[in-house]
Formats: sequence, C-alpha cells, structure tokens
Amino acid sequence: MISEPKKAIKAPLVSVLTRTKDRTSLLKRAALSVAEQTYENIELVIVNDGGVNVSEKEIITHITKHKRAEDIKLTVINLSENIGRSAAANKALDLAKGQYLIFLDDDDWINPDHISKLVNKLESNKSYIAAYSDTACVPSYQEKDNIIRIYSTPYSENALLASNFMPIHSVLFRSEAIKLGCQFDSELPTYEDWHFWLQIANHGLFLHVPGVSAFYSGEHSGIGFLDNKKDYFLENALFFKKSIPFLSPQQIASLQYSYREFNKLSTYNNKLEAEIDQYKSMKDIIAQKHAELIELNNTLKKEHNRIISIIERIELSAINNTDSINKAIGINSDIVNRNSSINTESIHKIIHNQSTDIKKSLLSLENSNTEKTNATISKIESLILEQAELSHKNTTERLESQKALLDSLFHILRTTNQRIEGIDYKISALEKKGLIQITKRLISKTKTLIKLAINGDLKSIKERTARNFPKFSGLIRKIKNRNKSILKSTENNIVKTFEPVQEATGNTEIEQKRPCINIVTPRHTLYIANLLKKHLDFFGFNVEHIVDSSETNFTDDLYIVIAPQICEKLPGTYIAYQLEQTVSTRWFTEKYYNILEHSFAILDYSKDNIKYIQENSNIHYKQMYYVPISNNSDQYLYSTEEKEYDVVFYGDPNNERRRQFLDAISGKYRTLIISEVFGEELYDKLSKGKILVNIHYYENALLETTRLYEALSLGMTIVSESSSDIGRHQNIANNITITPIGDIDSMIDAIQGLLENYNKKTVCLPDDIENFRFYLGRMLIGTGLIDSSFSPLLPSPVSKQDLASGVGLSLPESWERNESFCVDFPEKVAFPGLRHLDGWKGCALSYKYLAQQAISHQLQHIEIFEDDVSLTQENRTSWEKAKLIFHKLEFTEQHCDLLSGILADVSDNTKVIAVLSVDNKEYAVIDRMISAVCNYYGEHPIKLMSNWDDKNDNINTNTMDRYLESSQFRVLVPLPFIAGHKPEKSSTLWNFKNNTYDEMIAKSEKKLLNKVKIYKESNSVKEIKL
Repeated sequence: MISEPKKAIKAPLVSVLTRTKDRTSLLKRAALSVAEQTYENIELVIVNDGGVNVSEKEIITHITKHKRAEDIKLTVINLSENIGRSAAANKALDLAKGQYLIFLDDDDWINPDHISKLVNKLESNKSYIAAYSDTACVPSYQEKDNIIRIYSTPYSENALLASNFMPIHSVLFRSEAIKLGCQFDSELPTYEDWHFWLQIANHGLFLHVPGVSAFYSGEHSGIGFLDNKKDYFLENALFFKKSIPFLSPQQIASLQYSYREFNKLSTYNNKLEAEIDQYKSMKDIIAQKHAELIELNNTLKKEHNRIISIIERIELSAINNTDSINKAIGINSDIVNRNSSINTESIHKIIHNQSTDIKKSLLSLENSNTEKTNATISKIESLILEQAELSHKNTTERLESQKALLDSLFHILRTTNQRIEGIDYKISALEKKGLIQITKRLISKTKTLIKLAINGDLKSIKERTARNFPKFSGLIRKIKNRNKSILKSTENNIVKTFEPVQEATGNTEIEQKRPCINIVTPRHTLYIANLLKKHLDFFGFNVEHIVDSSETNFTDDLYIVIAPQICEKLPGTYIAYQLEQTVSTRWFTEKYYNILEHSFAILDYSKDNIKYIQENSNIHYKQMYYVPISNNSDQYLYSTEEKEYDVVFYGDPNNERRRQFLDAISGKYRTLIISEVFGEELYDKLSKGKILVNIHYYENALLETTRLYEALSLGMTIVSESSSDIGRHQNIANNITITPIGDIDSMIDAIQGLLENYNKKTVCLPDDIENFRFYLGRMLIGTGLIDSSFSPLLPSPVSKQDLASGVGLSLPESWERNESFCVDFPEKVAFPGLRHLDGWKGCALSYKYLAQQAISHQLQHIEIFEDDVSLTQENRTSWEKAKLIFHKLEFTEQHCDLLSGILADVSDNTKVIAVLSVDNKEYAVIDRMISAVCNYYGEHPIKLMSNWDDKNDNINTNTMDRYLESSQFRVLVPLPFIAGHKPEKSSTLWNFKNNTYDEMIAKSEKKLLNKVKIYKESNSVKEIKL
C-alpha cells in the first residue's frame, strides 16, 4: 500500500506591526525589509496615525520586487485623526492575527534572517515569552555600515529596570502576552515600549539571541540616541510611577539598594564639594602669589638692566682711561711697570668677558626663574581646573540628576505601594537568648506530648520522654555556651538584631550603629570574603575588618571565619564557613569537628559536604546552613589586551594528576602556572591568559566552585574537568566547557577548539546566578541576626515558571528529606525553606514568601508539596485530575479556594459544605484548611498567607496551618485522600518520626467520611462532568 505523503507543518504566523505618519519613503523601506525576510509566513499590519492616506496598492507594488503579490498578507489602516504612538500600537495589536508579534516602526529596518532566527529560538525554548537580537545604531540608512553603538545587553530583571536595552523592533514576543493584558500606556509620552517590556517580563523571561540583525538610525530616532541632552526627569518619574505594579520584588529591592548607595555617593559628593572649595581658596592664594612673582620678576628685570648699564659704563671708562681703571682696582704703579705686557687691550678683553659672563648668568637666572615659576603655576592651575571640572561634570551634575530621579522614585515607592516594609534600618537587641530558647523548647515538647496523650499514643509518649529529657542538660549547657558571648555582645551594643523600618531617616548616627561582622580568611579565599562583604552590606552589616587567618587578636564582635581549620586562633564568637571537600578525610578530624560544633553556625557551599558531616559527627542540621558560592559582578574585569599565554592555571601544581595534565598542555600551548599568588596580583597574572583550565586535586573531587566563580566573575573563558557533583552545578556547567574526569586528550581538544574561535570579549554573567544573597539572608534570619521582616527582600531562587509549575518545600540542610523529594519529584524545584530560631516560624515564613512571590508574578494559583509527601504514579494522575476539577469549579457556585490532598487532623468543628461526584469518585467541600502536606492554593489563601504575622508568637494559633484554619475557606478534598506522607521521615519542626501521624491521619479520613455520609443523608450529591 502506498501511503500519502504527510503534509508539511506550516510555520507559525508572525505579525509585523508598523506605525507611520507622513513618512512614505521610510515606510516603503521598512516594508521592503519585511518582504526580504527569509521567513515565509508573515503578515504586515500598517497603522497610519492620522497622516496622508497610505495606499495599500502602492506598498504592494513596492515590495513585489522581492515577493509575489499573492504571498503578501498586508493590512493598512488609515486613521482619520492622530491618536498617538501608544494608541496606534494598541490598534496594531488588536489587528494582529499571528502567533508571534514584532513591531517595526517606519524608520527602522531588519536583516533578512531577523524574524527566522527569533522564531526558531522561541520554538525551541517554550518557557520564554519573548526573544530579542542585538541592535545596531547608525547615523542614517546611507551610513548603515558606520555603526555608532550596539545594544547587546544579556537579559536580567535588574538590567531591564536600569534601562531599555531592547529597541522595539529587536523583540519578537508571543501573542499570549496580549491575551494576558499587556498593552501600551497612552498616558506615557516617552518610554512606552520600555513600559510594555516590563509588563511582558511579568509573565515570562526574555531570551537574548546574540548577533546584530536590527537597525535604527539617529537621523529619525528619539530620546535614546547619541548625546541627547534634554532633561527627561518628569518623563522618568511618570514612567516609574506607571511601572511600579509590574516590578518584581528583586527589582524593587534593587531600587532601594540604589537609593542607599546614592546616599553614600551624596556623602562622598559633599566631601568632594568641600575639597573643591579648598582648591578654589588655594587657587586664589596661588593667583595672588603669581601676581607677586610677576612683580618680583619685573623688579629683577629692572635690576638686571641697571647692572648692565653699570658694566657698560665700566667698559667705556676702561677704554678711555687705563690709569683710572688701575687706580680703581687698587693695582699700584710698581706692579703695572713690572707687568707692562698687560696692556690696555688685555684689560679690556678681561673686563668684557667678565661682563658677558655676568650678563649670561643674569639672563639664565631670569629665564630659569620665570620658566620654573610659570611652569609651576601652570601645573597647579591645570590640576585645579582638571579636578574642578571632573568633580563638577562627572560627579556633581550626575549625582544631582540621580538624586532628583531617585527622590521621586523613593517617594513613589513609599506612597503608592505597600509591598516593601522599608529601606532603612533600626536596631534592637537579639530576641532569642539562651533561657528563653530553652523554655520555648520545653513548652514545645510538652505540647507535643499533650497532643499525643489526647490521641492515646502512650507508646510514643514513653519513647519521647525517655529520648528527650536526658538531653536537656546537654542542651542547656550547649545553648548557654553558644549564647554566652552573644549576650555579652548584646549588652555592649555590639551584635544587634536588624529590622527594616518604614522610612530612611538620613541620620548618620544610625549608620554608625550598624552591627559589625568581621571576616577572617586565608589569602586564597579573599574572593569569598569580598563576596560576603558585598552582601552583608546589603543586609545592613558593617564589615570593618577582613583579617588574615594568622590573626590572633580579636574583638568581641561576631566573626565569619572562612576555612577555620587553618586559623592559629579563633574568635570568641564565630560563624564557620566550611570549604573542605569531604572526598578527602584529612581535614575532618575530631579537632576540626570540635571547631565546627562550637561555632555559632556552620556555612557550607556543598550539599554533599552537609550530608557527610551530619553522617560522621554529632553536628545537627539545625546548626548548618547551605550557602553556595556564586559569581560577583562587581569583580575586577581583566584586561582584553593581547594575551601572552594560551592557557593559564592557578592552584597547587605539586600533585601527580595535575602534573600529568599540565605537562601535556604545556607541551602544546604557551602555559602560565600560578601558585601562591592572591588578590590583585593574581588577577593581573590571570589577565595574561586566554583560557583558564581547572584540574582537580583529587580524582573524585567536588567541583571547585570558588575558583570557577572567581574566574567567571573576571570574565574568563574556562575549561574544567567534570566532577562527582556536576549534576548540582548546571549554572556553572552552562557557562564553561566541561571535559570528562581524567581525560587529558579531551581537555586538549576543548582548549584547541576554544583557541581556534577565541575572541577578546569577556564572559558576562547576570549577577549572583547561584543566589548567594538569598542563602546568606536566609542564614541571617535563621540565626536571628536579622529580623524576619527582611524575608521579602531576599531575591527569589525560584523562577516564575518554576513557581507556576508547583514547588516543593524543603530544607537543603535536612539532606535525607531533601534528596528523597528531588528523586521522587525531579520535575519540581525544591524551594529552600526559610529558617527561624522557632522552626514553626521558619515554615510559616516560607509559605508567606512563596505567596508573596506568587502575587508579585500575578499567579492566581500555586501548588506546594512538603518534602515528606508521598504520591504514587496512579495518585499523581488523580491529583492532576483533581486540579482540573478545581479549575472547572472556579467560575461556578461550587468554586473552591483550596485543593488539599491529605488532612492530618480533622476537628469535630469541621463542616461539610458540599459533596461532589466526578466519574464515580467523591470529593468533599469543607469549610476550613487543615493540612499543608499537599495543597493547591487559590487567590484567597495566597493573599492570607502573604499577610501572615511573624510577630505573633502563639504556637497554638499562628502556625501556618492553624492560621489558615481559622479563616473561612471552601476546601476541595478528594475521598479517599489522594496523597500520603512518608512515615519513615522525621519531622523537621517537631522532632518525631512521621509515623506518629499515621493513626491521626487514618482517624481524620474516617471522621471526614462519616461527616460526608451524614451530609448525604439530607443533601444531594452534585454530579460534575469534565
């Protein structure tokens, strides 16, 4: 049998939208660049904004040079009156029929491959909502090869907040953006396209496609071109006022950070102004001295002329009367007679020579003094003028402009939204002291025992009593030691809890009271010390000193000690930043574990290390914090000048496996090996090489993230061996070249390929791609060093797309539960739950943070699984079906606020509101939320969670599930329960095994089924069809 050929899949339609008004020749050029596109399925929509009518026939005639008339989908709308650029753009959006849309104004043009390359990228990257190319700015179409500027900024939220680096015709976006309500704002006279991009960015990411394929000319362009010096302050203020609702928390936090940095710059500017005033005073003094020197110079000239006159008279006298000269110089006649050979001519010659010498000396002296004086004065004047010009031009005017804009932004932030609680700080003492902490732990455990007693679980009561009470003496001693120095520091006003306040006061005393954290580091981890300093400053800490690990004199301040095992002596109170790889046990001695155990907290960059340390010591996960190393965009960027070396390596080369690699590489390429060099000197040497190679010290090593992120921050091209934990480091892997472990030939092949395609452009990454600031802030909140009110300012480690797809809630430090969830749900991101001295508060803060993120991204639903949830494959299908039912009910009288897969503790007061039947499976609708293990939240509970009060310490009513339970909800519950929980896992909040819940959950399900039965006796079951 002969099968019919398959029909070709038609490419998606692309709508090209063009606004024009009385620029026919430009319009024809833009239309021609559309006709020249290699992409076939295009419609061109032209909106003539009240200008002379545009002839559709004339446009078609013009572009048929490149396309057949029947291949041209052209729509021309001639508006009777001018409605403005934004309204005209919206009109074009209404007319567009394409799956993809792109604007092309009449004064712009695009390369033939522009649309095809952007469509291809979006078709293969479905998670992105838009893609954009690089754009070249040229003087005019006739001078299109004379490129003045190229827009090629990689995409990030903060970059888009700082400026509009995407000219309107560089961006291809999905039509879904319009369905989601994105429109041009007609009230904006300028920046309307920038505002439009911010709206779209609220719904997805922009994909940067390198390479220039769009052009615009300065001949017809607006505010962004060249040296336009018009003051756009009012336009800026209006733009930001309109844009506030579309900004993410990260963008708003960046605005606040910019404002704080501006205050610092203002202080520095005031200092410069004072110095300029001093220079002006100096200039006046120098001008006065200059005048005095000129006057002195004139006096010297007069004296010089007088001396010359005397000499000339002496010469004349000598010629006319030798005897008189002899008498004048005291030579007696006897000597004259004895020396008759000295005649009149000789005396004249001697005197003439002497007078000439005197003249030369005086002239030289005059010239020298004059030249030196003038040179000195000119140099001083030049320096003064240069300093004044630089200070005023590059500092004063720029800062005044920024201040006016930022003042406006700050006012808008304070008065038009309540999403951020404040931008400055006040100080209060640490809330959690040793005795209070112990008391709360005792209360918590007692309440747990009471709960078990109510449920009749005598076995668990006995087990927990025997297990926990002997530990309290050790707990008291440990907490006492842990808090001893903190309490002392608190009394001395050294270590403080930091809280945001509503308004910046501008009070320098507050700045001086910033709590201090110092850093101890060996030289080879200076990069981490500087990374810590940068982000601690964001959270309001003053890092006064970064000291070497050989330091032995410490203050009573809190210290972060990097690689503490190297230190000769440790401070009294310290946070340990553990950096050793657990693939080697040489550092992990009893002494080192003792150092870690006695620290205030332990930071570790590796989840593998966290697992190993917990398995091989008595250190509890609650003392540990996962803080991965990240890149630092503030880092010194290395020189792009011609390189002396092909390859550079830094680290310890005295290792057999490294030596084998380096010998092979050195045999083929100019190779620089750097060892025992740090800081600026290291960066200077690294800048001499084209490619950095990373070679492991150990065969099965973890990835050296510190070295790699330091080099990436410098902009280096990197080739690295793979590692045993490479699966955890996709952000690095995406930005460097990875070769197999131990494969020298593969590394040489990779080097060769990179050298053949080498260019001087440095690698440029978005700032902090490993979310160092989030994890550091999470630790500061978890240890009580900053107030939990800071949590909304933490930049989210979860993207909008991942949040919309549903997340797990898990602590990376509780490695067993975390790993189990990641294995069971590889499609979901495990959000690293926030921490707090009270574990239940940390859990509630996590839900609050996720809810705030959902609101900021305008998500109406959010799915959250706790990491001990259990869903079989069959139940996962049932869960997805339950979500479909939930959505189907949303716009009916049976709408629900929340879908819950399991209920742990159904109370007697719980009411059944309705019973639904779908495909012979029943669903109960109840009046309250009870458990949070497996839930799908709607808008109402999301809003409530975002407003949870972290200042309420009532554990009976303010845990997140009890807080939500107190509100009236319509909760959809499948029967029997779809989800389960893993009984073998331990609770991270209540310190007991989950099997304690087993009987409680079974009783809850039985109780709810009984309530449903009673409801059905007097109420009908509603049939729902999908």
